[in-house]
Amino acid sequence: MKRTLSTLLLLVLGATGLAAQDMILNPSGGDGPLFRIGLLGGVISQNHAGEFTLTENGIRCCTFDGGSGLGPTVAIRGEYLPDPEGLLAIALRLGLSSEGAEFRSDPEILPILGVGNGLSQGTFENDLKVATTTLEIAPLAMVRVVDLDLFLSLGPVISRSISTRSDLTEHLVEPQGLTYLDGTREKSREDIPATLVAETRVSLAAGIDLRLPVTDRIDLASEVHYRHPLSGFGEVDNEWVATGVVGTLGIMFSL
Repeated sequence: MKRTLSTLLLLVLGATGLAAQDMILNPSGGDGPLFRIGLLGGVISQNHAGEFTLTENGIRCCTFDGGSGLGPTVAIRGEYLPDPEGLLAIALRLGLSSEGAEFRSDPEILPILGVGNGLSQGTFENDLKVATTTLEIAPLAMVRVVDLDLFLSLGPVISRSISTRSDLTEHLVEPQGLTYLDGTREKSREDIPATLVAETRVSLAAGIDLRLPVTDRIDLASEVHYRHPLSGFGEVDNEWVATGVVGTLGIMFSL
């Protein structure tokens, strides 16, 4: 009689699905949603294109076209996986980056006072270094592409500059033998009072994210994202744009 009752109970539990639930090893009855949060750090590389002109106090100085730069970046990243075994996830990335580049202007020929205060022609080139500290926010959609935690990520990046610095160095190329009053052939102007970088910029990020488990709760994380500009890098001239590549490493914690 007892064996018959036990058999009937197992049949009922199996029919309702409760027998498949291990109340000791898996008391939740399933995987359920997964939340991850982590800290990542690395570098951002930028390539700049598009002609722009330095204007200071209404005076046009020199024209630049093309430059590149490399700077550090850190980010806090949160991820939500509705089903850890599924294909889709969403993420929110909050970052702090040092962006910018170094540029060299086209040669300019300007009138100068030469030997004996005679009027002459001088050829000048200018080096411009632009650096901006930027806060970023990026909502990302993630799609798993292999059984390992390798994802394709895509989403907008909104960047806002919180500080910007521009340093200009003027070079006297020709004529030979002519110098500035201090005896040098270059003149540095640090932190010139000229606003160049747009306060807010928008780009589209696309790339891959890899998660390698270390423990049940900790993953090594890496991301490589390409950023395509949707707005200009310069404050005035929208032709000045910057494409970027971000590469980071870090740790993610499962909650």
